[in-house]
Amino acid sequence: MLRRLVLFIGLVVFGVGCASSSHQPKRWLSPNWPNFSMQVNDSDTLTTNKLSDQNSPEDTSVRLSFNFQNASLARVLKIIAEEYGVNFTTQGTIEGKVTVVVRNATLPEALAAVLSQTPYDYVLKKESFQILAPGERITRIYQLKFANAVNVANMLDGLSETAIIRPNERTNQLVIDDFCSNIRRFEQILARLDVKVPEILIEAEMIEISTQDKRHLGTQLGFDWQKGSHTISASSPFTFDPTKVLINYGTLQSFQFRSLIEALNEKTDARLLSSPRIVTVNSQKASILVGEKVPYVRRSTETSAGGVLQEVEFVDVGIKLEVTPQVNLEDNTILIEVHSEVSEVLDKLVQGVPRIATQEAQTQVVVRNGETVVIGGLMRDNRRREEQSIPFLNKIFLFKWLFKGQTNENNRRELMVFITPHILNSQNLKAIKATREQMRQRVQSGRD
Repeated sequence: MLRRLVLFIGLVVFGVGCASSSHQPKRWLSPNWPNFSMQVNDSDTLTTNKLSDQNSPEDTSVRLSFNFQNASLARVLKIIAEEYGVNFTTQGTIEGKVTVVVRNATLPEALAAVLSQTPYDYVLKKESFQILAPGERITRIYQLKFANAVNVANMLDGLSETAIIRPNERTNQLVIDDFCSNIRRFEQILARLDVKVPEILIEAEMIEISTQDKRHLGTQLGFDWQKGSHTISASSPFTFDPTKVLINYGTLQSFQFRSLIEALNEKTDARLLSSPRIVTVNSQKASILVGEKVPYVRRSTETSAGGVLQEVEFVDVGIKLEVTPQVNLEDNTILIEVHSEVSEVLDKLVQGVPRIATQEAQTQVVVRNGETVVIGGLMRDNRRREEQSIPFLNKIFLFKWLFKGQTNENNRRELMVFITPHILNSQNLKAIKATREQMRQRVQSGRD
């Protein structure tokens, strides 16, 4: 009995051992396994394995991870082709070794990471990818997201004597044909050029005050203002001289700006002329005109039929503001170039051409995001004539001057321009959207 029990146990152990030794899976990993990780070290053995179920090289649903340590480049490419379920072709011998870690990558991302350390490049085909040697030409099509294809093509022109660069303006694509080594250099440049350009919201407040009110505020434009139980000191960092017609510049922080605006409204005869808003992109000019376009006849030509053909032109008159912002995202500052102009029509004495009085200035100021640039010293003369008379009696030719009085008033007023740039982000856009919704509701309710 004991002998039979020992014999039975021996047969069971032998059977289990045979089963475990003979169980060898054909593939210990499916190429479609999303979280697969493989570590490969250098080896002299090299095997090729073509899969019958071919995948598309551009299939982004297949994402794999690899860890290659000083591995043969040829063997690495064979493993990548095998695991993604595609073939690869090449002309000549692939030499070199690579050390690279690829995580959760598609086939193009894995090839780009592996070949970035080598002079080789690749081309995706229908069911395979081709490895290109450094001396082979390659044609690539790049879809630009933010940059203009025509402008980028002009910038890249001349960087390579062998390159053929063609922009597609309709689709904003760039076609580049060159050797592999040059293509890689172009891709590095494109990665730096095709970036999102910051957008800047320009807020402007144009306020008009009399020169007498400015004297009351003080030549430094500094004062204490009582708001409830709190006293707010508002002062500008620059000097106003009411006796001189000069244009002055300065900056205010957000709380100083709001305090100054409310104080001007409460303590002076200030009048808000306009408060426009405009959005522009980095390094692009934003123009604001508060005024009118005055027409005049530039040229008159007599036609063969006896008629007169007149060429009419328009000139901008009023308050003109041009702001060009340049953002520095490292320290969140904005360099703004400001051109301000105040003009008015004096008369039309010379053949109907308007004679225009203009005050203009141009400067560059560096402010932080949300700070305000103040422009002062832009003078305007408001002329007003009033007539008082007794009805009917003022119509008598001999006595009309006895029953009519005339008053001429010339009030010199100063225009103050407040410019506040904001770098737009998700928080700013939400605030703008909320303001727009409030304005829409007010218009629908008939309050404005």
